[in-house]
Amino acid sequence: MKIIKNFLFVLLHLVIYLFFNISLGIILFLGSLIYLNFTKYGNGISDYKINPNESFFNIAYTMVIENSLLITLFASILSLIAFFLIHKLYKESLIKKCNFKKISLLNILFCISLGIFLNYFISIIIYFIEKSYDVSNVMEEYEKLMDSVMGNTNLILSILVIGILGPIFEEILLRGIIQNEINKNLNIYLSITIQALIFSIIHGNIVQSSYALILGLVIGFTYYISKSIWTPIIIHATINLQSTVLSNKIVLELYSNIFDKIPYTELILFITSLIASTLLGINLFRNNEFSIKARKL
Repeated sequence: MKIIKNFLFVLLHLVIYLFFNISLGIILFLGSLIYLNFTKYGNGISDYKINPNESFFNIAYTMVIENSLLITLFASILSLIAFFLIHKLYKESLIKKCNFKKISLLNILFCISLGIFLNYFISIIIYFIEKSYDVSNVMEEYEKLMDSVMGNTNLILSILVIGILGPIFEEILLRGIIQNEINKNLNIYLSITIQALIFSIIHGNIVQSSYALILGLVIGFTYYISKSIWTPIIIHATINLQSTVLSNKIVLELYSNIFDKIPYTELILFITSLIASTLLGINLFRNNEFSIKARKL
C-alpha cells in the first residue's frame, strides 16, 4: 500500500508539470490563431520561419514550437509553486527533502569536470551510432526540432531557461522529489533506475531520450553519494550550458576556429575532464564528502 501511495505521489507531480505545459501550449496556440485572424498574419510574422501560404493552424503550431522555451519557463515556475504547496499540505519541506546542503569547491570542480566529460561522452556515442546504423532520418528530424526551438531564440533566454532554470527544476522534480519518494520503499539502485527512465521519457524524442537515460543514471547516483541536490544541478547545468552556448552560430564558429588551429582539442578536453573528475571524485570519497553506504537519502 505504501509503495502505491509513493508512486501516486510521484505521478501527481508529473501530471502537474504535464498539465501546465499542455495548458500553456494550448493558450499560446489559441492566442496565435486569434492574433493571425485579426491581423491577417500580423506585422511581426516575418520574424518566424513561416510560409505565409500555410493555413492558420500550421502557422499557429509553428509559433508554439518556436516559443516552447517560454512555455517551459512558465510551466516550470508554476509547477514549482504547486510542488511547494503540495509538500506544505503534506507537512513536508521541499527544501529539506531535496537537501540543498552546501557543497565544497572540490565538489563544484568535480561537477563541472564530470559535466564536460559527459557532454563529450554522449557526443561520441551519438557519433558512433550515426556511423554504425542508418539513423539519418531520426537525426534529421531531431536537428529540425532543435532548429525550430533554438533557431529564433535569444541566446540569453536559452542560457537562462536551458542552462540554469531547466536543470534546477528538473533536478528538484527528478532527483529531489521522485528519486527520494521512490527510495522510501525501494532500494536506492531501483530508485535511481526508475527516475532515470522517467527522465528519459519526458524528453519526448528518441535522440534525447537515449542519452537522457545514461545521464539520469549517472546524475542520480551522484545525488545519492553527495546527498546534496547542488551536485546534480551543477552537473546538469554544465552539460546544458555547453550545448546551449555552442548552438549559437557566432560561438560555434569561434569554437571551430580554435579546434582547427589546435589538433585533437576535443580529445584532449575529453581525456582531461575524465581524469579530473576521477581524481576529484576519489578525493571527495577520501574526505567523506561522498559516501556510498546502502541507506536512504
